[in-house]
Amino acid sequence: MKHLECRKHIRLAVVACLIIVVTVYAACARGAVPADPAAQAPPSLRYENADYGFSVTLPAAWGGYAVIVSTWEGFRFNEKGEADGTETGPLLSIRHPSWTEADPYQDIPVMILTYLQWENTQSEALQIGAAPLPPGELARNKAYVFALPARYNFAYPRGFEEVDAILKGGAVQASL
Repeated sequence: MKHLECRKHIRLAVVACLIIVVTVYAACARGAVPADPAAQAPPSLRYENADYGFSVTLPAAWGGYAVIVSTWEGFRFNEKGEADGTETGPLLSIRHPSWTEADPYQDIPVMILTYLQWENTQSEALQIGAAPLPPGELARNKAYVFALPARYNFAYPRGFEEVDAILKGGAVQASL
């Protein structure tokens, strides 16, 4: 008789455990439904340049950024490796709003090159900057190649890690 009573208690304990497991599983499963990825993404903003056909997605903390327009300059070399003139092109730098002269923040520089200029940098017929390597491609459209100057962050200013992560995340997109 004690044996039957013991068995009855064991069955009740097993059923109670199963009910608890099923309840916990159901609760977890409801919470594990993936949310809309767009709702989880941190807020961002976008710089768009219609003149050259590209955009840059920026973190919300970059609100109030400035765009600094300047010019890159490179040196052309002939087949003998001799300097053979210069070439220039636009360089747009997106500047973080907390940048100051006393405490600079890493800019996001975007060089704009024609396809011929880009090909010449890759064949070393055009050298831009003092670095021994050419600029790195960020994106391209039908008319231009958007590039990152070699060693753009050589001084490691404040924010260089953030800018590196922004660029590695594919923030620069061609739109033409």
